[in-house]
Amino acid sequence: MHLPTSAEVSEPSLSTEAGATLAEVPAVASASVAENINKIDQARLTTKANQVQQANRMLSRNKKKINSFNVGDYVLLKTEGIDRSIADPVNLLCIILEKKDVLFKLGCKVGILDSMFGFNAFEKTELVTTFLKQDIPDKKISVREAIRSLSVGHGQGVLKCNCKAGKCDKCSCAKASQKCNSRCHGGYENNKCLNKI
Repeated sequence: MHLPTSAEVSEPSLSTEAGATLAEVPAVASASVAENINKIDQARLTTKANQVQQANRMLSRNKKKINSFNVGDYVLLKTEGIDRSIADPVNLLCIILEKKDVLFKLGCKVGILDSMFGFNAFEKTELVTTFLKQDIPDKKISVREAIRSLSVGHGQGVLKCNCKAGKCDKCSCAKASQKCNSRCHGGYENNKCLNKI
């Protein structure tokens, strides 16, 4: 059996699927990588330009919205569920007292709210009301305290007393200027209570 020598064996011509010889493969790969890098850079530049454009549009909308509010305007402040009871209204009627950059100071019927609010926390209203700016008491109050003071019930949570005397002039309900309800007195002294609804 005759085995061919190394001289008799001719080196095959290796080629890639693209038709390039083995020696040309590094050059083809390098060109492909450079092309991909160029595409990625262009995509990044386009994305950055789009983001800047979107941010400018958003700032323009926000500025227009902020400028639409003026001191003395009536607004409805959206309240959180944790600050009110189920029976209380979702919005708190307020008047804009001060405008500082992008923040607003608001006042309601029971006082001046102790926090500044952004324009997205409230909305302007054309509600007809007898509530005027000069009617706002000169005292700071939290949103929860304001809601509780204006609540038709007891505000956030359930207020009840265990007074058994019937007078209910010094119980927790009376101190909070609230009427006793069916949960008070353990349900047994409701007929004798003088502070009931």
